[in-house]
Amino acid sequence: MIGYNSRETFQDATYDVQTQQMNGPAGSIETHVYRNGKIVATVRSDCPQDAPIASLEQRMSQQHEEICGKVRDGSYELIFLWISRGIIAFESRDYVQALECFESVLSIDETHAEGNAYLERIRDCLKTDGPGRRRVLEGYRKQMEALESSGRVMEAGRKRAILTRICRTPPPPPQRQPGKTGGMAIGFEPLSFLKDWLQGIRGTLLPVIRGKLLPKIMGSLPTKLREDLVQRIQEVWLPKIRDTWLPKMRENLFSKYLLVTFSTLVLMILSGLISADFQIKLDPAYHASLGKEYLEGNRLSPARNLFYEILRQNPESQEALDGFWETFRRVPNYQKAGEMLEALVEGRSASSQIYFYLAEAYRLASRCEEAVQYYEEALARGSPEAVCKIGMGLCLLERQNVTAAIDLWEGLLQRGYEDHRLDYCLGTAYQARGRLGRASVHYSRALQKHPQSGSIYRALGNCLYGLHQEEKAEELWEKAAILEREQATKALFAACPQPEKRSTQGSPGEGAACFPFPLI
Repeated sequence: MIGYNSRETFQDATYDVQTQQMNGPAGSIETHVYRNGKIVATVRSDCPQDAPIASLEQRMSQQHEEICGKVRDGSYELIFLWISRGIIAFESRDYVQALECFESVLSIDETHAEGNAYLERIRDCLKTDGPGRRRVLEGYRKQMEALESSGRVMEAGRKRAILTRICRTPPPPPQRQPGKTGGMAIGFEPLSFLKDWLQGIRGTLLPVIRGKLLPKIMGSLPTKLREDLVQRIQEVWLPKIRDTWLPKMRENLFSKYLLVTFSTLVLMILSGLISADFQIKLDPAYHASLGKEYLEGNRLSPARNLFYEILRQNPESQEALDGFWETFRRVPNYQKAGEMLEALVEGRSASSQIYFYLAEAYRLASRCEEAVQYYEEALARGSPEAVCKIGMGLCLLERQNVTAAIDLWEGLLQRGYEDHRLDYCLGTAYQARGRLGRASVHYSRALQKHPQSGSIYRALGNCLYGLHQEEKAEELWEKAAILEREQATKALFAACPQPEKRSTQGSPGEGAACFPFPLI
């Protein structure tokens, strides 16, 4: 039996291509493509058994070389990546995403066995999943309309063929609900939100008045007078406000506006009381609550001093540590944060969390060597291994030691740690090495675990653009922009500029400087 064997490499993958004649009632030439030992594609072509040897050898050689050429130009690497993403989307029941992945596979090799098999599996799933079927129909119809309007008729025809194969009898369009016009109910009351707010005021404003305002006012009154006044307010005035005044105020529109004005006045009074410094020396719990009130008023300096004094007395106070860190998060000055935290650990046994916050402060201040030392100390004292090693790896990445960072993070991944930040870090590292295929796989995993992150969508789009998947990259960038607008992520990226849209490969330290997820 005649056969050909070749070994090709593309990026970090090794491909074995085997072509041979298959005996049977109708002879054929079969080529298997293996990626790192796993079969990724099989290509067959008909060939009569009685064909001359010279003709058979020529056809086998031609088919073998054609497949090897596709391996060398990256076609089968794209097939592998799309199959991997398609399987992830299928297992997550994101059938629209899965169909787009397998459609990309079949656009390269329309006879691909695994791609066709998954299309059949999706079709079987959609038979019993009505909402999923409607999402597929709606998504594909919008895509076909967009493609046809831009003159890309062939791509629209391919999607139409996939849609016909998956959903042979599309469900009827959803009916408009009675009593609704243009998505808004007839008889909408413009001030209905005021009514809802009034109904909730009993459980919000009144407890604040009873629990905070009155005790502080009564604290300066004589004991007997205070007790009588508190009893009268609680037994007479508050029930009358709750049961008589508020219901009457809800009866007409003028009263609603009056209540808004009254509530604004009460809130202004509360803000003034909270912002005043009563100089009452109480326990650390009181100082912590006062620090939170300063934070709510964005008075960062007094809040920071209060939390720091609590930490000096009680280094184990996680509440004080979180509040102290929040003051620097709002106005970043991580160099100063590191210096203040370092004073807490000198000559005393501090908690593991203080060492971890200290490491984070020095990492964000680009003092990576000191940050790594404190990460190691925090890890030795019992801080979570995953976040410590993510931080250490970001320091290695900023110091352009990409290989060590990859080894550190791959070790965590192999030991079963599941964290979208870990996959994002590996994607960033492989992207810095120029291994866009590997990077895109990790970004896809991160997106599966954290689908509401515009940063992951943007990074995956950059990789796909480098892999010549411009249309998919544009879709991902658009999704990233939508999420960033919805979630107000501009504040998150204020400390570092966003990457350019088509930046497919950056310097090794770029990902560490603009790591978009908090470790704390």
